[in-house]
Amino acid sequence: MYAGKAEVASFDSLQAFWPALQVLAGDVAAAAQTQEAFHSLWSRFRVLPERYDVARAAVHSSMAYYPLRPELAESTYALYRATGSDRYLEMGREMVISLNQIARTPSGFAAVKSVLDMTLEDHTPSFFLAETLKYLYLLFDDDAFPNTHASGYVFSTEGHIIPISTAFPKQPPITAPALSTPAAEGAVSGGAGAVSGGHSAVSGGPRGVRVRATAAEQLDALSAEVWTVNVNVNVNVNALRGGGAERRTS
Repeated sequence: MYAGKAEVASFDSLQAFWPALQVLAGDVAAAAQTQEAFHSLWSRFRVLPERYDVARAAVHSSMAYYPLRPELAESTYALYRATGSDRYLEMGREMVISLNQIARTPSGFAAVKSVLDMTLEDHTPSFFLAETLKYLYLLFDDDAFPNTHASGYVFSTEGHIIPISTAFPKQPPITAPALSTPAAEGAVSGGAGAVSGGHSAVSGGPRGVRVRATAAEQLDALSAEVWTVNVNVNVNVNALRGGGAERRTS
């Protein structure tokens, strides 16, 4: 914490969401590199271990399970929508084959207790249905409505489909919250009593200057930021997709 050194070099399966986030931020090249590294573990074990010790190049002994998590499928889907590359269809196909061969049972799909011997648990996490299968389905169906909607969609962390609104063509104005100061301080300007930094960084004055933003102002600022993110996501992803050739897999 104080030295800034990594104490443990490991990969956790939940980290596989990162390439999808990089895509949404417009950094597709970096997302593709990260995805290749993460997917190499899937290819090695045919599923994704919960924790992989990078230093020892081995699965963590007490976290060798795979509970059918969706994050790698989500990133695969996001990269395909952004690039149209068949590479991500191949990744998705590999995932589907592994799930059917390893986790499928007569009654459905079971979480993998250990990727070392592929023993199963008598359990199916709900996110497997809500997310893992959803992202794999959307990966292979170009005509599914989230893939064809004019303004696009984003997905929550639990796979809920959220439309990107185009109702507002311009970003709402963001106004700085008003400053509430003690009457004795008077106007806040210049000298040792000047306010510096963001909404809460304050310096100067014998008694200091109190900066307070109302709850309503904070919510307005947050809403504007969310709106900006949604619009930028749509613009970035659609621009990166471009025209491209027709995309299908056999």
